[in-house]
Amino acid sequence: MKKFAAILAAIMILAMLCGTIVPVAATEETPDEDVVEEIDSSMYDAAAEGDLLYTLNFNGDEIWQPDNIVRTAVVNVDPDNPHKVTVYTTNDSTRNHWGGSIKGLPLAGADPDGNEDYYAYTITYKVTRKTPNEYDGGIIDSGFGFFINDSSGSDGIGVWGWSYEMAIMSCAVPTLGYVNYISDGISLSGINYSEQGVDRTQPSVQEYAIEANLYTDTVKFYAIDSFGAWVKIQETEVGDIPYIAGDYLTPSFYLYFENEPVDVEDVKIYKGMTISGEELPVDPSTGVQDTTTVAQDTTTVPADTTTVPADTTTAPAGNDNTTTAPQGNTTTKAPESNGCGGFAVLPVSIVAILGLAVTVVAKKTI
Repeated sequence: MKKFAAILAAIMILAMLCGTIVPVAATEETPDEDVVEEIDSSMYDAAAEGDLLYTLNFNGDEIWQPDNIVRTAVVNVDPDNPHKVTVYTTNDSTRNHWGGSIKGLPLAGADPDGNEDYYAYTITYKVTRKTPNEYDGGIIDSGFGFFINDSSGSDGIGVWGWSYEMAIMSCAVPTLGYVNYISDGISLSGINYSEQGVDRTQPSVQEYAIEANLYTDTVKFYAIDSFGAWVKIQETEVGDIPYIAGDYLTPSFYLYFENEPVDVEDVKIYKGMTISGEELPVDPSTGVQDTTTVAQDTTTVPADTTTVPADTTTAPAGNDNTTTAPQGNTTTKAPESNGCGGFAVLPVSIVAILGLAVTVVAKKTI
């Protein structure tokens, strides 16, 4: 009877010990929210340099679902052409942002972990400014911006301006000042600027292009000149703008002034720097070298020293459809070892009791 009691005591102690070990090991698991989702680059990887990746469908489709990012934009898609839209805002002197991200086209420039990003895009589009002036019957010049990431955030990068002057923007503030086409000797069609003697009886129609190099986080901005050729309006150097944040390319419109509609059409996204011919270095993960030969852009534009007041409007949080910038580490951290094999160190008293129980059993069985 005593022998049986001693054995039973030893078994109970072992059961208690197991109950102590198992919960400690379980608490070492990494929470699911610590795992960073890998960025999808499928659309980009499947294309060759210079290929057309996508043309914006303003009705939305399986690739792009545009919507209001902050505040409210008025959007009217052409019923006969899903690639043409009229857009404006009814909120005067307030930032409004409309657009959306494109999964499969990465936009992860110079992330905080220092990982390299071997992506580049060229975006071309046409803008028609056609706002009638209710006082003199002429057409005023509508302000309009096009951003390549979420324009509502502090890391928003894009271009903004009027038909007679534009600027590359960082958080809705001109990075290098405005470039005035007439004063800088740039011959563009569609200029609508009454103070310089330009006809204001007709809408101004212009074609633009943005080149974004995600490896260097630099942007080039172009327009079609009066001779039908691309002319470089402005470009940034390394360090002029913050890193271009965001998981994916996010074409978005920046609207500021009330009731100044513009038509935007034929927004096409190409892989690579198709106008300048600038090449990215070899990506060591793929070993692919860009062998595309493109005529180099040698156009130079005088620097604009115009000082422009910064927009200090604070935009409230909206329906941001992009996610936090990737941190570069997509692996799950292994549980740290807490003692031998990941278990807690056993208390000395439990070890002593277990040893004593085993001794008693051994003695009773001899």
